[in-house]
Amino acid sequence: MLASRERQRSLLPALAAAIFALSSLFVGAASASPSPSDFTVHSISVNHELGGAHHKLSQLHLVQQPDDPAQGKKYYIGLSAAEASSLSQNEVNLKFGPGVEPFQRATTSLRAEGSVASSAGSADLTHLYSIDLPENFLEKSPEGIATPNITISIDFLFHRLASPLPKLIGQTDSASLLWEGDSVPRTPYGANKVRVKARTPTSQIHSYNLAPSFPDDAELMTKSGATITVGPQVNVQSILTSPDIQQLRVHYGYESPIVSIVDLQRHVEVSHWGDNLAFQDRVWIRNDGPGLKGHFSRVEHQLGAFLKRPSKNLLTDFSIILPSGAKDAYFIDQIGNVSTSAFRGTPPNAAHITKPAYQLPADQASYLHLQPRYPLMGGWNYTYEVGFNLPLSKGGWLRSLKKGNQYTVAVPFYSAVRDMPASKVKTRIVLPEGATPISVHVPFEADSVENEVYTTYLDTIGRPAVVIEKSRAGEAEAANVYVQYEMAAGADLLKPFVVTNVALLLFIGAVAMRKLQARG
Repeated sequence: MLASRERQRSLLPALAAAIFALSSLFVGAASASPSPSDFTVHSISVNHELGGAHHKLSQLHLVQQPDDPAQGKKYYIGLSAAEASSLSQNEVNLKFGPGVEPFQRATTSLRAEGSVASSAGSADLTHLYSIDLPENFLEKSPEGIATPNITISIDFLFHRLASPLPKLIGQTDSASLLWEGDSVPRTPYGANKVRVKARTPTSQIHSYNLAPSFPDDAELMTKSGATITVGPQVNVQSILTSPDIQQLRVHYGYESPIVSIVDLQRHVEVSHWGDNLAFQDRVWIRNDGPGLKGHFSRVEHQLGAFLKRPSKNLLTDFSIILPSGAKDAYFIDQIGNVSTSAFRGTPPNAAHITKPAYQLPADQASYLHLQPRYPLMGGWNYTYEVGFNLPLSKGGWLRSLKKGNQYTVAVPFYSAVRDMPASKVKTRIVLPEGATPISVHVPFEADSVENEVYTTYLDTIGRPAVVIEKSRAGEAEAANVYVQYEMAAGADLLKPFVVTNVALLLFIGAVAMRKLQARG
């Protein structure tokens, strides 16, 4: 079935292999480039979960234990440039042999290693990522026992890999998206057998094809309901020596708004005096779905809401899940207070702080339901500000350590919204005046963690602050950041002391001026 495809490609691998070493010098290849002979890959199964704001990908690699353990310390996989620039989260689960015992299993994550050209003269770059294999996975089996296999399971989460097609639609029309991805995985080792599946949210698949096309493409692809399968393909070549990869293109319907958080800036202040943790979020959201063709009709929108047939590309409201114990919530925008919001608080519970708010049961989390002043059509933006307070010690967010005046405060990095990924999040945690940060624990890989001094009214020397930034954040980043700090002796009394002395000096000055005027 694949004979014609193999004949068309048979002349390219030798040329690509010869030019690969030269091209890697210019592309910035990985520090220790992989070789196709490092591993024998029996099979690779790829599953794409197509969506709107999110795209999920899982890969299952069945790999033979290498003959030379020195060459097999790292296992490499590749992603396209579009996937690498949209990668939000990844998790790697390793299994050695049957994987029954704990030492036969391990969990890790990918490490970026640079990029290489996919083929000679190609502008298509493959971004390489490495997986460190445990040493016991590489130990040779006793004589007479078959060499066990290594199973590598990789889960990815990407942001917005599909694009609207058409780009403009009417107010009541449904959106359609186009996704284009690799028809075979980018492996530097090749594989004996490969199968790729792509599943759409609904069975509304308008079209699917491979590009560039070959005569036997129809025999290679099958469709069953909402799932499209490519393969199995046998004897797949290494990305280091193969020509450009055929792209699988799927055009499908999508029946939900595609909304993302463009920028979120969280400001958190820790107050020992008020026993309070104050939050202020400034948020910019955007509907990334197809743009509106023509003008927006308020009458048509209200009629659709009355008949319970609203536009599926339109965002009218959403909810933010807050921790238990949240209170004093507000919702404002550039005009002022937005009254079309509702808040449902719950009592504080110290046992809940270790879980992100979105993982709490529905009756134990606090909810802030927001309805913007206007519905968001495709391409429209909306900026707003929300805020709330949490009880610091009563809610369990602050713990006093036994080492003198040392404390640890837990602060949610940001409040995730379902199906609304964040392109950029910046959180500033302002500690009390007189505090000295000792350590910061961030449970994910942040872009930057910096210390600064934040000064506001009635401050004397300023408050120490920790600033954390993360791009392409998702629900996994809506976790607690732990900051350990030490309060100087008498630091809590510094501000009252300064304010009292300033007031006293002003009073003495006023009395002195009054006496001088009386004498004059």
